[in-house]
Amino acid sequence: MPKIQDSKNAAQSEKPKKGFFRRHLFRCVLIGLAVISLGMLLLCRADENFAEFYSTRVASLFRIALGALSSAAPFAVSEILVAAGVIALVVWFVFAIRAIIRRRCSKAVRRFLFAPLVIVLALTILFSATLGPCYYRKSVGELMGLEEKVDADKLFFALDYLIDVINESAPYIDTDETGATLSPMEFSALAEAVKTSYDRFCLDRPYLQPTSFAAKPVLLSEPMTYTHISGIYTFFTGESIVNVNYPDFIVAHTIAHEYSHQRGIAAENECNFLGFAVCLASSEPYLRYCGAANVFSGIANEALKTDRDRYYESVARLDPILGREFSAYGDFFKKYADSPAGEVSSAVNDAYLKANSQPQGVKSYSMFTTLVVNYCCKLTAA
Repeated sequence: MPKIQDSKNAAQSEKPKKGFFRRHLFRCVLIGLAVISLGMLLLCRADENFAEFYSTRVASLFRIALGALSSAAPFAVSEILVAAGVIALVVWFVFAIRAIIRRRCSKAVRRFLFAPLVIVLALTILFSATLGPCYYRKSVGELMGLEEKVDADKLFFALDYLIDVINESAPYIDTDETGATLSPMEFSALAEAVKTSYDRFCLDRPYLQPTSFAAKPVLLSEPMTYTHISGIYTFFTGESIVNVNYPDFIVAHTIAHEYSHQRGIAAENECNFLGFAVCLASSEPYLRYCGAANVFSGIANEALKTDRDRYYESVARLDPILGREFSAYGDFFKKYADSPAGEVSSAVNDAYLKANSQPQGVKSYSMFTTLVVNYCCKLTAA
């Protein structure tokens, strides 16, 4: 028996050992892809024209592929993945501590400890291949010719235009006992209506990805509201997911906002503007109202600071539906306003945006005045 065993060991020792790259093929491929994707991202950062090309011609293919795959599921795949990831992180942490305490260095343990790096590399590749380059492309203002300076006359023209849209839509809109407006459609129909409007909006705008996939509701929308997040585009699944606990007028605009990310626009102020423009382009009165309502405060505040008398003259003819809407929203948000989770998510989002060439951080969400004002003037001129 010992001789037989010795012969087996000798035979095994004679087998040629696999090379380093063959033994670590998965890791080498993953690291290689991460290096290539980061290289592409750096090129996009260095050259705006290359970023525009890559975002619209290359990254769009990855966004569409991921969106098509995740759209097959009736639920938000990203939400399930995040929940599973949190559980896996806890398990990994416990296992890692246990391994360190026992000083175990087996191959299985090393592979397990490598798992977080695999996840980070995979997310890096997906981000660099989908949304990352879009932070460095040409601005929507430049692409749509909306970068002209805004003077008082233009500002008040836009304010009056928004008031007209709200007043014209108001007779067709229902409200509840709190004064909040009610969408005439269930979420799936609302998401499809916004998508249809966006599809038409993209027809003569080649810088916007022509294809997107229907937004999905967040299952844990009520807890999510404590983070003050109304929607997310999850680049690793290509999904637009929306917090349906928010009032309907915010949900509608959020769907359009997240579709903008899905179609290749990264800057938050630009997505807020496009959300407004897409809702305004709809033939559905409620969507037109939602578009105007979500940008009204930003334009009105600028008008108030510019000329108080002229401001009060304009808003005097505003339908009271918007005042009741804002009052109802204020009452709704009191429960979530002072949430520590909101402060944490805001700080994380602020750091993320600043790291991706948006120096204003979370303040960029409200920096859409120039785009909205010039767009309103352009619509009328056309």
